[in-house]
Amino acid sequence: MQNSHLNIKLFYGQKENKVECRFCDLPSSVFLAIQNKGENPSEESLNSYIHRKIDEFSEDSDSEVFWERVMEQAADYQAYRSGARDYGTNLRELTLANTKSDAENIIREAYMCKQVAELCEEGFKINEIAMVVGAFHIEGIEKGNFLSDEEFNLLKKVETKKDFNALFLL
Repeated sequence: MQNSHLNIKLFYGQKENKVECRFCDLPSSVFLAIQNKGENPSEESLNSYIHRKIDEFSEDSDSEVFWERVMEQAADYQAYRSGARDYGTNLRELTLANTKSDAENIIREAYMCKQVAELCEEGFKINEIAMVVGAFHIEGIEKGNFLSDEEFNLLKKVETKKDFNALFLL
């Protein structure tokens, strides 16, 4: 799976190359609280349906292979970035339907924007920050709507435990 390779590279970058890496997604205590309020799990989500249909009609028949062939083999960075953004924008247009999942993504993206704003307050320049997110989230993050501390504190949370005997990668 392509993400596992990326996670190994991020871990390697942090340990061996002294590049600071941080998680930018919602803390698990919030994410799990949102997941616990789930929709009917027996029904296929619109998002899953769209991905399944894309896989069915793609010559690759697998979105991971498609992504590797079309996006990661792009001629240059700008072609990759443009293709990823367009792909994510089209996914958003096809799947946004005022569901709990959409609200979850909006909250996640607002939290990610909050994390970037905090890095900038620490002195990082915006062009020094690389975010590793799914293509779907690019447009939402570029909108720049961030979650205030007050809004974050209003989110429900569940108790989670940290296991320092395990290695967790993004």
